[in-house]
Amino acid sequence: MATRQKRTASVEEDNDVTSLYKNAKNGDSNGKTKPVKRRNRVTLVCNVCKFRKVRCDRKQPHCTSCVKYNASHLCEYNGQVWSEKEALEKLSTIKPSVLPNQNLAPEESSEPKEISEVDSLRKRVKELESYILFQNQFEAKSTIPFPTKFTDLISGFQSLDSIHGINPIQDNNDLIDLYNYNSIASDLNAMECVNHGPFSRYAIRQKDLNSKNIWNFMYEGIRGKNKVYTKDGVTQLEGKSNPYSLIQRIKEYSVNKFDPQNYSRKSSSLPLGLTYNDPTKNIADSREERIKSILPLQNIIDFHIDNFFDFLYPFFPYISEPDFRKQISRILRTKSTLNIESKNDYAILGLLCIVMRLSYLSMITNNMEINENNVAESSTSEIKKLLLHPIGIEFIDTARDCLNEFQLFHRTNLFVLQLAIFIKIYMTCAPEEPEGIIRNQFQIYNGVLVEMGYSMGLNRDYFHDNPSKINLRRKIWMYLRTVDTTQSMLYGNPYITSDRFTDAEVPSSSGGMEDYVVKAMEPLSKLLNHIQDILRLVLYVKKGISVVQLVEKLNILETYLFTEYGTIQTFFDAYMEKSFSDNFSKTLQLNVFIPVKFFLMALHNELFLYYENKQNLGIVFFYVKKILAGIVEEVLPYTLEFLEQPNFYFKYASQLLLNPSFQLFLHRVNTMLFSLINRTGFSIEGLHIEDPKYEKYKLLKKYLVRCLKLTIIGILKLSHRQCSAWRTGNSHTFILENISSDDYYKESNESSDVRVFDFTENQLDDLINYIERLFPKLDMPKLAAAWKSIHGAVDPARSRFFDNKPNDIKEDQNSNNSPTSPNDNDLWHSRENWQASSFLQQDFTNVMESLFHVDDPLFYWMNEDINNQPFEFNTTSQKI
Repeated sequence: MATRQKRTASVEEDNDVTSLYKNAKNGDSNGKTKPVKRRNRVTLVCNVCKFRKVRCDRKQPHCTSCVKYNASHLCEYNGQVWSEKEALEKLSTIKPSVLPNQNLAPEESSEPKEISEVDSLRKRVKELESYILFQNQFEAKSTIPFPTKFTDLISGFQSLDSIHGINPIQDNNDLIDLYNYNSIASDLNAMECVNHGPFSRYAIRQKDLNSKNIWNFMYEGIRGKNKVYTKDGVTQLEGKSNPYSLIQRIKEYSVNKFDPQNYSRKSSSLPLGLTYNDPTKNIADSREERIKSILPLQNIIDFHIDNFFDFLYPFFPYISEPDFRKQISRILRTKSTLNIESKNDYAILGLLCIVMRLSYLSMITNNMEINENNVAESSTSEIKKLLLHPIGIEFIDTARDCLNEFQLFHRTNLFVLQLAIFIKIYMTCAPEEPEGIIRNQFQIYNGVLVEMGYSMGLNRDYFHDNPSKINLRRKIWMYLRTVDTTQSMLYGNPYITSDRFTDAEVPSSSGGMEDYVVKAMEPLSKLLNHIQDILRLVLYVKKGISVVQLVEKLNILETYLFTEYGTIQTFFDAYMEKSFSDNFSKTLQLNVFIPVKFFLMALHNELFLYYENKQNLGIVFFYVKKILAGIVEEVLPYTLEFLEQPNFYFKYASQLLLNPSFQLFLHRVNTMLFSLINRTGFSIEGLHIEDPKYEKYKLLKKYLVRCLKLTIIGILKLSHRQCSAWRTGNSHTFILENISSDDYYKESNESSDVRVFDFTENQLDDLINYIERLFPKLDMPKLAAAWKSIHGAVDPARSRFFDNKPNDIKEDQNSNNSPTSPNDNDLWHSRENWQASSFLQQDFTNVMESLFHVDDPLFYWMNEDINNQPFEFNTTSQKI
């Protein structure tokens, strides 16, 4: 309603200006001009401050605010500002003959006062006419689109901070449809349908022709080639391969390797975090007997409980520590038996299993060398003793078994909901999960959690004698809203929580670490509301949505996120502080901030694809540069450091809990980089070598490939901890080796339906210079060594993990005749001469490869996606 009133007022102002202009030019019907008294009001603030609605000190040539936020190139003042005396002196120098109105009465034309009023009016009308488009566009809630000249102006930005809340459009009537693809796919093996939302990787692949081109290449290269690469050569599989499920193979491997009855544990052979040892797996014992068989000594249990509440609880404050400790003490008060008094005790024991498993994983770092030193035979540290008493995957199986004791589809209680929540939490960071959170596999589970919360009334505030219980309910409801909204952001699923359905307040602080927990949650409710405003608009299926409305809401979200949360650098500075401060809660907000950053990039990508189809090159360039600015300024300089450095307080627990978010972020960034590299490559293929833009496109492609290598390094840093990271990193490396090659574009240029860039030389220079600024900020020799290690020789320290492998685990293909990598001491040298076969035989010797039981790291990854195809997918082979 407010927007409609604003538009009406704007139309009335325009009509009023037109009427005044006519009167000033033609006079009234009696031949006399009736002077209109208006104040000589000129906008006193600069354009940027007017747009941001902040105070402007009006300094020349640029105000302090614009200088602070690197927006000096946008800082302009609407008109000259002068005092009333200066204005009269200036107007008195204008000769009456320049006035266009020839009907002025002689007795009035000699009056300087009336001349000044008419001239002032005419000047004001011209100012309004020339500036109204620019002025209104910079209003955060404006519906006036950017004129082309102003799009070019803001595209010259030199910092992402200067364009928060600025997203140009072409026309008020633009409509965008985020469902312009076939969202229903069928799994040919499971014979079931899957609905893919507009932000899923499947949707991006369908809507972006260049992403689809890459996928078609991978599909045609693998479809019908049921073969794997081994040290004996290429083995053709008969029929469709049906490998073991990953979890089952981890279990089989670990049982054979770590069974105390037939193997003496050695620290050098321990695949940290991936053990499985269930003594009662083949025995029909009761649930109580199974729990007793896997529980460690009491002092180890006590350590993991303490460790959880010290370092993990602030991230997941959904358990009451006093109540939990009290219940565990009661249940485990005797060594020989478990004191089970009700079914709820199984929920508490299930929670104990997950708490211990998370605590154990939090002692493992992203640095492989540190892990090996911690469990080395020469080490006598306490952490070695704890790591050699692994809390393995069997604890999670037991927790699930405890949850199965309850009927989740009936009304339940808080204990059961807490257990279900912590199973969900664990699955997002589980090292054994082959997909991690990359795929949309929690949609149904999230729905069950939220409906359980609704059934228990967690969305309502009520008075209770126990303030801690009220706070616990509020925190759990905030978590449910967050995971529901995050799921919708990442995959485009409809959300089922809303601010309209709740009156639950933000949790209150009770002192200590709770102060930081509550502070981290304070801005979250408004952030979720802004996100859901956008989701409510973009997830409308029936027809296209107004781009004006989308940009209005997008501007608001960008501004709020920047104002209340800051940038990734803000979080990194807080993360790296060596003592407690007011910024300590920033670390707790990272798991919320990172998905929102990707959501914004995904919306920018949608606008880029939309205007690319409309062939508006100015707006296309703006959004391409804004996407790259996010990658260059925020993702690459800080993500690699986050993955390497533990927090001073949370230690390695922070890595465990932040790894999945960063892995997903890098995965989605890679999807965009693949598409940009593909466009640049096809742009090069369409130019003659004499074209002045040819070398510029070549350099741009080279820099984009560099950025992609950096993100792959980040993913592969986690390859020894996360199965999904191993699969993603090696698969993306394979794609990189192909799309960075010139031969790829030569072979597919004629038959491919793709988009290319048509940037000017100045625009290309702008993009190249923007990316170049990144490299001095990075430790290039260190990254060069990291990239070389990805393709280097076998690391003997890592190969120790596979001594005495069971017979059902294949030997490593890299034996004495393993091929050597090309001469690539420089991180950035082209690898265009590499063949896929030589790449696939490089060193992937780590825990994950043996667990996957596959020498072609791409085969099963693509095999799963190939089965998930649109109904109308054409299976006819075509050459690319």
